Amino acid sequence: MNLKTKTAAIVLALALAIGTLASCGGNTAAMLTLNAGGKDYVMPYNEFAYIMSMYKTEIVYYETGGEDDAAYWESPYYTGQSYGEFYKELLTENYIKNQLVYEYLFDKFELSLPASADSDIDGSIQGIIDNNYGGSKSKFRSALAKFGVSEKTFRDMLIKQYKYYTVFDYVQNSVKFDADPNDEIYKRILAEYNESYVRVKHILIQLNDMSYGFPMPLYDEEEEAEKVAFVKELYERIMAGEDYDELMNEYSEDPGLEYQPDGYTISPQTNFIEEFKDAAFDMEIGEVRMVETDFGWHIMKKEPLLADDLTNPDSDPYQYAMNTFFYEKYINPVLSEIKIDMKLYAKLTMGKLPTFFDYFELML
Repeated sequence: MNLKTKTAAIVLALALAIGTLASCGGNTAAMLTLNAGGKDYVMPYNEFAYIMSMYKTEIVYYETGGEDDAAYWESPYYTGQSYGEFYKELLTENYIKNQLVYEYLFDKFELSLPASADSDIDGSIQGIIDNNYGGSKSKFRSALAKFGVSEKTFRDMLIKQYKYYTVFDYVQNSVKFDADPNDEIYKRILAEYNESYVRVKHILIQLNDMSYGFPMPLYDEEEEAEKVAFVKELYERIMAGEDYDELMNEYSEDPGLEYQPDGYTISPQTNFIEEFKDAAFDMEIGEVRMVETDFGWHIMKKEPLLADDLTNPDSDPYQYAMNTFFYEKYINPVLSEIKIDMKLYAKLTMGKLPTFFDYFELML
């Protein structure tokens, strides 16, 4: 997505959510403050409440089917908090604080926005004015003032979002995982990797077409019985000492074999069929096992983890390692330095924050 497209998307999202600021009273006092690199990074109360309202809207949509019931937010959560207090803490600590950290990282990495950023933002805002306020800038400003947000604050929020995307793109393309065996972060990642991942190969003899999301038999009963008998024959040949890899390369019907000749390195979160994952984690290294799933029959073999998985950018474990490395090296140390104005924080209650369901027409 290019910058101009991102601008339009972000502006539309912000315009959609303007209503969430109605209860914030235009309070621009500092809710969050981060002093890092000799500079203060501040998130005002109204921006904090806006972001919280965005998350609240998602929660309401998925948890209560779009009905913003005040009783839901006051009901007890198993932590001893109310649902409202639980979500407020969760979102603050795990998501909203990150906004300030990314502003700091934008400066730390000496990044910059393209020269066209200002004109792109202005053009996108003008599009909102034309499409939703009849071309009247005064109506647009009045709407912002009604919700406690000035035009400058509106633009500032867009700029901060651009900085976030710029840092994100930079990290994805330029920050590399430092696999230094003497580094404490690497040692922790390696230990978690060895504990959380397994590698398995398999010979798939497919009995069902799963392209529709459910098993569609590929064979009649007689043909299927022949296929199952062939699976058992292959299994017996392997157990008798024939080379597993040779049989896999010759007979497996897994189309992924071409791209994954060394098997699949998976974690419990990997999007694989459950019977396959359960067997992979239950097996011992070197063990061969027949496993039936909706796809058909798998002759699975558990292999040791590959030493270079954590340094191969194309592997899933590398992405896990990279994310962990980035958070531990750049995010977590700074998160602990963010100060919260607890008096302002106590004022904000999830049940009273508005959602922006009533403003969906701005997207039309």
